[in-house]
Formats: sequence, C-alpha cells, structure tokens
Amino acid sequence: MSNKKNITSYSLKTVRAFAQDDEQSLRLILQSFVSSSQENLQRLKHDLKEGDSDELAELAHKMLAMFRQLEADEIVQLLKQLEEKNTPFEQREARAQQVIPLIEQLLQEIKTSYQLH
Repeated sequence: MSNKKNITSYSLKTVRAFAQDDEQSLRLILQSFVSSSQENLQRLKHDLKEGDSDELAELAHKMLAMFRQLEADEIVQLLKQLEEKNTPFEQREARAQQVIPLIEQLLQEIKTSYQLH
C-alpha cells in the first residue's frame, strides 16, 4: 500500500486504452473529467446543503460511469450507495460526506500527476 495519505486507488488502464495510448488524448480526457467532476462536486455540495435527496441520487448516478472507468472502487461503492432508491436522506448525507473528500483527493492527484489546471 502507498504511503500517500488517504488517496483512493485508481487506474488509468481503461482510459489509456480508450485514448489509444496517446498521451495528448489522455490528458484531454483527464482534463475534461477533472472539469466535469469539479462541477459535479459543487452540485453535490449544494444538493447536500439543500437536503435534496433525489438530486443527490441522480448526480451520483451520473458520476458513476467515469469513476468506474478509473477503477476508483472506493468512490464507486459510495456513489452506488448514494444513488440507491428509497434511501433515507440521513444515509445519503453520510455517503456524500464520505465521498466528497475522496473525490477531491483523487482529482488533485490526477491534476498533479498530469499537470492539469
């Protein structure tokens, strides 16, 4: 296990294959992912603050695809729990509070590793 503090594990294998091992394409895909994930995080925080359980679930569903491609299993599991139907808001709130810092850490790691803005 890595010495890095609390960085969730991920893999670029699938994304790299999609980019056909082209570094420029990979960087563009990652930049797009980071941008959209930052926007989604802001929405997630807003929906959490507003107590909008349905929006939290919908947003978690939307975010799942790319995190699955990154094989960020810890984040994927929390997002899956966040999107489950008929989940009380308190449980969604707890999952959202767990997943937000993990996503922030992963985005920072990708931004640093690939010198993205």
